[in-house]
Amino acid sequence: MVVNPVSTSLNFELLLTETYYLGDTVVGNITFTDILYGRGIDGAIVTSDWNSSHSTDAFITALGNGVYRMSINTTGLDAKVYSFIVNASKYLHLNRSITADILLAAIPVEIELVFTPTNPEWGEDVELSANVTDARNGGPIIPTGLDPEPVNLTIAGATYVMVHLGGGIYNVTVPTTGFVAGEYTISVRCSLLNHESRQRDFQIRIYKVAAKLSASLDPQVAVNGQMITVEAEYRILSDDTVISIGNVTYSWVGGTGNLTWVPPQQKYIGQFMVDNADVGNHQILIQASSSIYKSVTTPITIDVTEIGTSLSPYLGMSVLSAVSGDTTNVTVYLNNTALDLPVTGGIVSYSMPGATGFLSDIGGGYYSGDVPTGSLVIGESILTVSAAKAGFTPSSTEFTITIVRIPTTIQIVGEALERAIYGENVTFTLRFQDIHNGVGIANATATYVMELTGGTLLEIGGGEYSLTVNTTWVAAGMLPHDISVTFQKTLYDYAYGVVKIVSLPIPTEVTGPTELELPVGDPFSQSFQFNDTLHNMLLDNASATAFWEFGTAPLTPLGGGVYRFGFAEANMTRLEIRDNPYRIRIQFSKANYSVEEITFLLTIREIRTELQITSPPSATYVREVFYVGVTFWDLDHNTAIAGAFNSTTGGLDYILESAQDYGDGTYLFAFSPPQVDSYRLVITMGKQDYADDSETLIIHAEFAPETQTLIRGFMWGGIVLIFIAGFAAAYVRIWSVPKLLRILRRMVALLRRGQVPRPADVRDRRTFLLETMNEDLVPVGIKKTYDDVAPSTVEVEALDVERLLDELQSVIGLTEEDVAVLQKDLDRMRPSERAGFIGEVLKQERARRARELAEAELEAEAPEVVTEAERKLTEEELEHLREELIKMGIEPSEADLMVEQARTLTKAEIDALLDQIGGLKE
Repeated sequence: MVVNPVSTSLNFELLLTETYYLGDTVVGNITFTDILYGRGIDGAIVTSDWNSSHSTDAFITALGNGVYRMSINTTGLDAKVYSFIVNASKYLHLNRSITADILLAAIPVEIELVFTPTNPEWGEDVELSANVTDARNGGPIIPTGLDPEPVNLTIAGATYVMVHLGGGIYNVTVPTTGFVAGEYTISVRCSLLNHESRQRDFQIRIYKVAAKLSASLDPQVAVNGQMITVEAEYRILSDDTVISIGNVTYSWVGGTGNLTWVPPQQKYIGQFMVDNADVGNHQILIQASSSIYKSVTTPITIDVTEIGTSLSPYLGMSVLSAVSGDTTNVTVYLNNTALDLPVTGGIVSYSMPGATGFLSDIGGGYYSGDVPTGSLVIGESILTVSAAKAGFTPSSTEFTITIVRIPTTIQIVGEALERAIYGENVTFTLRFQDIHNGVGIANATATYVMELTGGTLLEIGGGEYSLTVNTTWVAAGMLPHDISVTFQKTLYDYAYGVVKIVSLPIPTEVTGPTELELPVGDPFSQSFQFNDTLHNMLLDNASATAFWEFGTAPLTPLGGGVYRFGFAEANMTRLEIRDNPYRIRIQFSKANYSVEEITFLLTIREIRTELQITSPPSATYVREVFYVGVTFWDLDHNTAIAGAFNSTTGGLDYILESAQDYGDGTYLFAFSPPQVDSYRLVITMGKQDYADDSETLIIHAEFAPETQTLIRGFMWGGIVLIFIAGFAAAYVRIWSVPKLLRILRRMVALLRRGQVPRPADVRDRRTFLLETMNEDLVPVGIKKTYDDVAPSTVEVEALDVERLLDELQSVIGLTEEDVAVLQKDLDRMRPSERAGFIGEVLKQERARRARELAEAELEAEAPEVVTEAERKLTEEELEHLREELIKMGIEPSEADLMVEQARTLTKAEIDALLDQIGGLKE
């Protein structure tokens, strides 16, 4: 039989519905009920975990009828929600457990605020006290010490922490200097542990500080357009301290403005200009205000008076000059004497005898106008100028005007200097010009004077006048003659001028030879003509003179304009031979005719000659005498020349005893050849006053026939001997030497002479190596092709300068500036040298780096490793190195040379160098 337990329910309910605060005793009823019958269950065991889970005690008491009262002590707890478990159990009843919550509320807070003084002025410190109490019973709220800022005060965004003075009173002092005058809201906020956060607002007013204001003007008496300076002092009324943060303004009928604080003067200063103000007294109101100081005002008075003026001539030019009947410009300056400024908009007038008028305002205080002078007489007159304007005192000034005559000048139409041949007429045209009005002057009196002749000019109209003179009035020559011209007319200035005339001589010419060549000793006489080229006629009765190095000599007139000069006129019989010709200047002159001359060059030379030679034999035998006949001929006089001297050259023996002089200009010479040769025989004949003449003959001297036969035998025998010796030398030096060596020597000789040898017709290296390899590979059945052999033992690569520079920069660590400097140095090199230079630097740097790395590794390793790197190669290693170099395609002779050089290097240096050239691989 199964007995089911009684179904039960368990509830927890507080007795009071109001809020429980900290420290209150919380009382609640626990009801354990039989669900089936709705009755309370007594005698049950009711417990809770309050005592174990919280820091205070709780008690449960049975009241009967299934109700159990639970009392909880909350002293020392915080304001929050607390949870606990209630358990109820009884035999034959279902056990029940429930979770109950209780809320402990924070203590309510009340805030009151008082401050001293109650009506503070700006600048005072305000003491504020807040009374913080328990709103339930009015008890003080004391801070627990766990709150960093239990009570703070905020005014105008500034927050202050209030200090607890005891008994719930919190205090803080706030300076008003951090604010401006006005109404402010004070917020007091309380934030204490287990107390309600409370904020309360209060109102406070900060009053402005009493102030005073004083002001002054400079100047107090002014005129329109004058600048006025206003100064004001804004001070605290109580202690007379200067206020520098105020806003000071002025206002009057002329406008308003602000004054600016000037620290050095400790004042407010401003300026304004008096403009369009009525004459009289005016009041200016000065007002000062501030956000913390009271506003104050004060009046000052300004006196506006009339403006004084002065009128003065422009640039001080009070004396004017004008041409009669013309107008003259009058310009004055109207000045504001009070401000030394120009006055515009005034009324300026002028007056003088017979005329009045006004001047125009041209700006800047200047007034100008053109005054007519037609009513003024020639001489001086007075012109008065007056100025007036409302608000200004009137003023005036005087000018002196001088009326002068109309200026004139003489203008020459055409040339002022005329040239004409003697006997011709010359006409000048002159213009009598009014230079002021730019017109010609008619009906003037015009006269001229030329040396002893004078007269009047002919008027041709338009102010132009004509003057005609004849050149025969003066003597012919190259000097000009002055003609003075005078013009005059009423009311015009006199005018004077000069024209010039040149009476040119009648042109002439001298005709005759300009040069003559004569043999020395011949007579000399030459004729010249003096011609009038203008009238084409010969001139008699002229003066003709010859000038030369021997003096002067007159020419003999022959009549009809012909004149002669010769040895007779010069009183000479002979002139000597010389290189330079005799220069004779023949000059002709006659009154009123041009002086002309001709230069005559007389050359005295030697008499021309010629050698006439009888042809000698073209060939002769050694030591045999042969003869040459000669005639010395005078070409100028066509006659033979006797008594001449001779000279011969050419290596032949001259046989003096066989030579003959026939006395008629005919001569016979004898010669003999001393040996076999071809002789150049030069025969020269000469005589005083005669030119030397030469003739060249070619003479061939031979051996006798029997001697020639003997010589031929010796010659052919010598030729045979020379041929045999040459063949032997060629065999020894050429044919006995291998062909390949001869080719190499020939190519070397061409290179030494700077020539490029042609490629030899021999097998190339690849063909030679191919044949050698195939012979060695026949046993293994392998055959190489031509392409399997490398074209060269050294791989040739075109080096890129830019790539090499980048590589050098990375290896050495050059900067951009270093690369730029290196690039400039490379630009000075030839393009073919640049890549090789950088490549060599790279090789040396890499070799140096390799040595440094090897040394560093040797230092880091054991002593025996260092010895291994620094030791020299053994003979076995050197032989191995030679074999490897030959395998790389290097010639054996070059490999031997490299092995010898390697004997002086360490193993580390050899490994580094082989690595640089792509060498051995272990």
